[in-house]
Amino acid sequence: GPGFVDGLRQRSTFHKCALLSLMYFVQGMPFGFQTKTLPLHLRAHGTPLSVIGYSSLLSTPWMMKALLAPMVDMYWSKKTWILTAQVALCMCVFGAGLFSTHDLLFAFIFLMNLSAAIQDVAVDALAVDILSSHELGAGNAIQVVAYKVGMMFGGGVLTWLSSSLGWSGLFGCMGAVVALVALYVSVAVDGSPSRGAHHVPPSGPGLSVITLSVRVLLPMDPVLLALVGTAKVGESIFSTVFKPFLIDAGYTVQELSLHLGVYSMLFSIVGSMLGGGLASYVGGHVRAVACASLLKLLFMVAKVAVVLAGGEGFFLFAIIYLDSIFDGMLTSCLFALMMSAITNKAVAATQYSVLSTVEVVGKLISSAISGQLVEAWGYRAVMLSCVLLGAVPVPLTLTLLSQQNKYHMIPYK
Repeated sequence: GPGFVDGLRQRSTFHKCALLSLMYFVQGMPFGFQTKTLPLHLRAHGTPLSVIGYSSLLSTPWMMKALLAPMVDMYWSKKTWILTAQVALCMCVFGAGLFSTHDLLFAFIFLMNLSAAIQDVAVDALAVDILSSHELGAGNAIQVVAYKVGMMFGGGVLTWLSSSLGWSGLFGCMGAVVALVALYVSVAVDGSPSRGAHHVPPSGPGLSVITLSVRVLLPMDPVLLALVGTAKVGESIFSTVFKPFLIDAGYTVQELSLHLGVYSMLFSIVGSMLGGGLASYVGGHVRAVACASLLKLLFMVAKVAVVLAGGEGFFLFAIIYLDSIFDGMLTSCLFALMMSAITNKAVAATQYSVLSTVEVVGKLISSAISGQLVEAWGYRAVMLSCVLLGAVPVPLTLTLLSQQNKYHMIPYK
């Protein structure tokens, strides 16, 4: 029968997107639990705030995707990587359910993130391989939306149900979902080795990984790397400082968790879905990013103006919801551009993971320094700087548009 990748290429767009959405959903659950539920759980058990802060390091595997990707490109098939990661994730989820405050809980959560990150590398490479050019927009909308829904499920729905399910029941439900998805992937398509499985060169795996990483990094367009690294920096800083700003302004945690954690996420999902079709509408992924960046910048200006003018209540959160739509749109368009920029499908996992790591590192560094910036400059200056940073992607996209004849795209045929 056909191989896993070849078999999926022959399926309908709906079937491809359905399979990808299930896998991206699974990947979002651990990260949603770690960022939404874990801090609340630790504090409820008297854990010091310093330890809760350090717990963010449990997401380090997501920053290591560029190092993990060469192994995915060189060893095994994509289906083998995906199923292995899902089995490991399932075991870690069930293991985490046995510990509520013990240090082993942190170890299991770290391994959950590692398993999800490895699966993410393999699934991204699979998406690059099976989606045709006209399916990229829908595929990337599915990627963003399903991941966000997974975060809401793992960090919201299950937490809400945990009062009746209990700690073990929470992880039991999460593990059952992972197991069901793994079962579906295992029987969905025949899994003979795909062209993602390569033999290891005789020089050894360490040298091979380094060589492959260098081969991927050197030919990449520096303008593209700059765009990917800066596209979300302004929003990342604003999002980080906005929550304490609202707390200082007198809003309660309960109010903000509803407005920023649930409603804004839903509007962001709507934007991600709209972004999936924008490339087809405007005639190209670079143009889609340019349009989304301009719209995002306009609403960033409006958002900062409303906040600094003392806007509150319905009017304040209405502009936040609208801004979330265009933030989700920009994310989908950016990921579609990243996929369309892959130049060699044989190392698709590595190329895409390098780009996604650049995007994550840009957001991580900006978020990490945002608190110090507020202490030094104050909220007003930092929020105004977010507007300036939000304008950076615009000239970069215009530069890419001028280079489109030289710009390498995958020949999806």
